[in-house]
Amino acid sequence: MRHLKNVLKKEAIAIVGMSGKYPDASHLTQFWDNLVEGKNAIRKIPPERWHGADSDEQSSATRGKIYCQWLGVLDEIEYFDPLFFHLSPAEAEVMDPQQRLFLEEGYKAFEDAGYSPLLLSNSKCGVYLGIMSHEYDLLLHERSASGTSLLGTSFAAAAARLAYHLNLKGPALAIDTACSSSLVAMHLACQALCNREIDLALVGGVSLYLTEDSYVAMCGAAMLSPSGQCKAFDAAADGFVPGEGVGALVLKRLADAQADHDQIYGLIIASGINQDGTTNGMTAPSVNSQIDLIAGIYENAHIDAESISYVEMHGTGTKLGDPIELQALATVFEQQTPRKQYCAIGSVKTNIGHPSAAAGVASVQKVLLQMRHKKLVKSLHFEQPNPHFDFEASPFYVNTRLQDWQTTGANPRRAAVSSFGFSGTNAHLVLEEYRPSPHLGASPAGLLLFVLSAKSEQQLKSYAQEMKAWLATHEEQALPDIALTLQLGRQAMPYRLAIVADSRASLQQGLEAFVDNRPFAGVYIAQVKWGLSAHEARLFQEESDAPSLLRLWLQKKNLQKLAQVWVNGADLDWKLLYGQDLPYRISLPTYPFARHRYWLPACATETVQEDSREPRASLRSPSQEPTATRLLIPSWKQEEIAREPQAWSLHPEDAAPMLAPQVVLLCQLPDLLASRIQAQMASGGRCLSLASSQPRRDQRFQDLVVQLIQQMQHLLASQAAGKGTSRLLVQVVVAHREEPCLLEALAGVLKTAQQEYPKLLGQLIEVEGELEASELLTLLQENQLGLPQQQHIRYRDGKRWVMHWQESAQVRTPLKVPWKEEGCYLISGGTGGLGRLFARDIARHVQKATIILLGRSALSREQQVQLESAGKSGVHIEYHRVDVSDRQAVHALIHRVLARHGRLDGIIHAAGVLRDSLLLNKTPEEVQAVLAPKVMGVEWLDEASSQVPLDFFILCSSLSAIEGNGGQADYAAANAYLDAFAHERARKVLLGQRHGATLSINWPFWQDGGMQIEAEARLIMQEQLGVEVMGTKTGMEALYQALASGQAQVMVAHGQIGRIKQRLLHRYPGHPLEATPGEEGLHPRRDSARTELVPVQAPSEQPLHVPTDMLSETLKHMVSRLLKVRIEE
Repeated sequence: MRHLKNVLKKEAIAIVGMSGKYPDASHLTQFWDNLVEGKNAIRKIPPERWHGADSDEQSSATRGKIYCQWLGVLDEIEYFDPLFFHLSPAEAEVMDPQQRLFLEEGYKAFEDAGYSPLLLSNSKCGVYLGIMSHEYDLLLHERSASGTSLLGTSFAAAAARLAYHLNLKGPALAIDTACSSSLVAMHLACQALCNREIDLALVGGVSLYLTEDSYVAMCGAAMLSPSGQCKAFDAAADGFVPGEGVGALVLKRLADAQADHDQIYGLIIASGINQDGTTNGMTAPSVNSQIDLIAGIYENAHIDAESISYVEMHGTGTKLGDPIELQALATVFEQQTPRKQYCAIGSVKTNIGHPSAAAGVASVQKVLLQMRHKKLVKSLHFEQPNPHFDFEASPFYVNTRLQDWQTTGANPRRAAVSSFGFSGTNAHLVLEEYRPSPHLGASPAGLLLFVLSAKSEQQLKSYAQEMKAWLATHEEQALPDIALTLQLGRQAMPYRLAIVADSRASLQQGLEAFVDNRPFAGVYIAQVKWGLSAHEARLFQEESDAPSLLRLWLQKKNLQKLAQVWVNGADLDWKLLYGQDLPYRISLPTYPFARHRYWLPACATETVQEDSREPRASLRSPSQEPTATRLLIPSWKQEEIAREPQAWSLHPEDAAPMLAPQVVLLCQLPDLLASRIQAQMASGGRCLSLASSQPRRDQRFQDLVVQLIQQMQHLLASQAAGKGTSRLLVQVVVAHREEPCLLEALAGVLKTAQQEYPKLLGQLIEVEGELEASELLTLLQENQLGLPQQQHIRYRDGKRWVMHWQESAQVRTPLKVPWKEEGCYLISGGTGGLGRLFARDIARHVQKATIILLGRSALSREQQVQLESAGKSGVHIEYHRVDVSDRQAVHALIHRVLARHGRLDGIIHAAGVLRDSLLLNKTPEEVQAVLAPKVMGVEWLDEASSQVPLDFFILCSSLSAIEGNGGQADYAAANAYLDAFAHERARKVLLGQRHGATLSINWPFWQDGGMQIEAEARLIMQEQLGVEVMGTKTGMEALYQALASGQAQVMVAHGQIGRIKQRLLHRYPGHPLEATPGEEGLHPRRDSARTELVPVQAPSEQPLHVPTDMLSETLKHMVSRLLKVRIEE
């Protein structure tokens, strides 16, 4: 044999990474399994593509013109992860799915090679893509789809998308030579590498069949198989079956790949292309051109045909094409060897159909997998040899069984691959098995650091699950190689997981613990919402030279500290961990992209002509969620955090970088306790006391709201002045003693602050009595480091409880109206729209009643007319000018009502005042003005009626108490006080100390309420929150349902219930990696539409004008609708 090994090795091109999807194979491992099994992945054309040849619903334009109803189908082609590639959903809809597929598979091929975007950026890497179908463009025009994108259907853009995303500086070429496109692309990439025009290449091919048009054309040319199988080389061959697929390969010069410790799947040692020129017809193959191509390649590369023991043929299964290909190949081989039937041949098209532009890459990947596993898989549908070629007299035999791929002596396995385009462009290349020199690699002894990251928690968990499964089936892979590949070969994304492990078992256990939400030694998790270096992140507030410290930790292999800083956003030079003993890159599971459906955008018109096609009905986006109303109730779920003494410490001597700078505010606890905790906190942490000497709880609450807002103002101002960029965690501790303090309502301030300043995390922690400093430190520590984004935690009876929301069971029996004949009802905030609605509902249901309306201001003439119209004969409405925050005035009023009417059957507290401004701008006077009517009002109304046999005591609260609301920190706290008060009063009712059902209702916006909001604000509420404006009838029925539920607090959810529930999951997460709002820094996010959800007492019913800071929010939502990106994304 004529082997010039030294020359060949110097000129060889290494394949260092690959990825692909083919029919019935979502990845190459599954593709190999199917090949080994001999699986036939051809099936009938699914109806969601178009109606097949045997369908009565086939369009009249194509009826009778299609005789083949088979296809090698790629599943879920409409699914994509556009946000990963910084593309909008709107852009994804008008982007050819072939582009989407190559984006994802090309990215995965780079990951498989062990190259992250950081390593690829600004590199001389070329992209060479075989692509030939433009059927999605036809569909877009057919449907007159709005927003059609030039880039979305451009072949040039298909090749350039990934180059743009990764900042690659080599050429990006789209190649269309029909069926030989991707093999031609491979040859061009090899040439560029050999000529040193580039240092790295991504080569791929992609093909989809989306309309019947191509089938009409191919059936018209008698190309397709009526029997629905590619019977390559068989006497019964009657044409090919189209197939779909996408594949990508990463190529590199062999010497460079070896120097960089790359994995190598195989080598391309020779390649070439040519053209048929003039033949019997433009689509007719030329035996002479094929002979010239193959012979020239072997001569130029000094390849002996006898060294090739397998050929992956073009092998489409046509009576004319197969014999010509066989004859050309035999002619070249027989010029160099007399051996007969020593070389196996096969065709992947017998398994998956003919994937046209992706045929070459599919063939090469099949060969590379055979080399890796040292097996030859069978070619299907071969029973009788094609009579136009004498196999027995040739060097070839069709491989019809799974067998070992034998070699001769020490020679590496070699294979050839051919692709021939129907336009006459031919391609051929030779692959050689790579046999690496033995290397010791890095020592597996000792601790190693394994890192994973993703764009979302769901993706990270999927990734961890895949890694765990992969480890169980790849015990031959060295742990240092795994660690290095994850460190260098993957982009560091916001959701991060780091595991310090010394064995395969401990690594698997750590992954399993993370997936199951269990704490585990050596497992570190965090969410990084900003891209910062170690120095910029201020991970070490006392260190002046953080990069030097990081370098020291890397050199000393201080893996615990490295894990902690990495999950919190530090950039690390991973190679410093290994010195000269660098491990090798290996093939590992690649990124699990999110799966969301993007297909043709809505037609310009919904009218469908009688004979028009609806080819993609099943791929349309689902309709918007219908409007509904549900009652949600708060509940407390026990959620313990395992305490591991080795994990973290608040003591400065042991402190690794904290998850976030920590501020602890102790409410009504001794100053000495704050001092003791401060002394034991890590550097940068602070512990302060908030205290009030007022005698009553309502006064103490108002004092502490003012103090808390002032402390938040100080913290936020200091962060802004220092250009703080890290997360800020504020933990407010409330101690319950004998008398309930209701200070848990301070959570309303924290929730609003977190909306306005998304990098602020707020926790309200309720404890029983006065704890020792050590015990309180433990509680603070576990909530900071275990689940820092849970907003409301309660410790009671030695257990940890977390606030959750759940749907209340609906009452199915006829609802009881709470108003009764001759009843007497008092409504505070009575001049507001909601007060009038309650009055009208009472008048509608009873013949006789007395309604007492309270307000601070004198009635205008218009208000007098409105109140008169609300009543009717027998229903008496009185208006009393009373400030409900005035204790003496409220007592006097209740006394007068009882004296005059002899009864009081129910109280509805709907008073309220707004003084909207961002938290940084709040003044104590504004805060007190907002708090007083709700906080003091509810106390005095309850106190004055404590001995009255009420039927109900209803408090009109707001969604702001649950979620906060930008600009309304004080109002959210006031409403939260009503919620807490309701629970306490309900307890007193059970003890016989109060009368009547107690109910605080967190209302959404009422359509006919006192405040009117502009159309833009309503649209924002609907799109951002899923909350819609509620009609009066719906609201009253919700009131009846809420009273019938027997609960002390009920949230009325009206709108798109699924979205509302999902938002609550984000507000009350059960895991540290639940989403948190926003990406911005510690600067105001003015996202409030001032769409207050409860009407307030006001002297007039003027429309609520959206303030200036609504403009940014309105623009945000306009962009959201245009790009079809969810607000939270």
